[in-house]
Amino acid sequence: RSAQCTRWGPNGGGYSQALWVTFSELCFVGLALSPSLFFGKKIVGGSLRKLARNCAPAGLVFGIKYATSHLALRITPASIYALLHCSIVFFVVLSSWLVLNETINFFEALACCGLILGTAIISVSSFSHNAQEQSSVSVFGITLTLFDCALGGVVIVLLRQAMLRNKRALQVTCFKTLIGAVPVFPLALFIHGLPTPPSMHQLYIFIIVALIILIYHSVLSALCAIAPAVVVAFIEALKTLPSFIIIAIVRGVPETSNLFWLGAIVVLASALFFKIVRTSRSSLFRAFTNSRQSCDEDDDESQQPNRAVLTPPKIYETDEIEQDV
Repeated sequence: RSAQCTRWGPNGGGYSQALWVTFSELCFVGLALSPSLFFGKKIVGGSLRKLARNCAPAGLVFGIKYATSHLALRITPASIYALLHCSIVFFVVLSSWLVLNETINFFEALACCGLILGTAIISVSSFSHNAQEQSSVSVFGITLTLFDCALGGVVIVLLRQAMLRNKRALQVTCFKTLIGAVPVFPLALFIHGLPTPPSMHQLYIFIIVALIILIYHSVLSALCAIAPAVVVAFIEALKTLPSFIIIAIVRGVPETSNLFWLGAIVVLASALFFKIVRTSRSSLFRAFTNSRQSCDEDDDESQQPNRAVLTPPKIYETDEIEQDV
């Protein structure tokens, strides 16, 4: 049984043209989500062009990133790929600071380091139990995986930017995947040549994985609309824990070593710590904002001049004047 576990099944079900798989899956997801353009608030004319223009940067980078991940998973052991995938948090922090001006504090950075440490412990546990993976590590594979993670960080930030302008998760995902398929097509044609038809078993795997991609990226777009890019990246990096469990199931070897569970505990503790710090930071920010607003209102009231109450002059009638005289 193959030790490599890719995003379209163990060793791709024997299908060797990875980029054509990428192109097919992106087209499948985009076409499957295209009916969303005709439900709810319809997008026509200028709105359609505006949405496509907003999604174009995220879509182009996403297409290259997804193709890179398929190639990286072909030559990189799954445990090493999952470990390096945690570096997406670093790239998102850097990209969100440059593009969206979103920052993190010291304690949130500490939680991110804990996440990477826990994933490293899990990776060592998984890597040490597989001799085939130990012999298949290459510098090119590690470099390609890190490039994939860098593109993934940029995609999350650009997707966050697109969702802030268009809060329509399904429609943004539709355009993102269709636009992402554009740069993949010439790459697949250049590297693999014309596609060969897959077998029924391979086609079944492709469809199942494409449906998972549809659900996953729709949820990811929705998260980018309601949460900062760093929070989305932290959730994205957390998926390495179930990834190792799936890898173990595919191999038929349960990961029950103490080292594995230690890494899992560190990952979950880091996630909980990040959640606590982020929640307290939001609460403090709201409290500071409310107190600042109340102070401003008090200052405005104190700066208003005291208006003297002017009583209208007494108007005497003619008869009253004569009596006074």
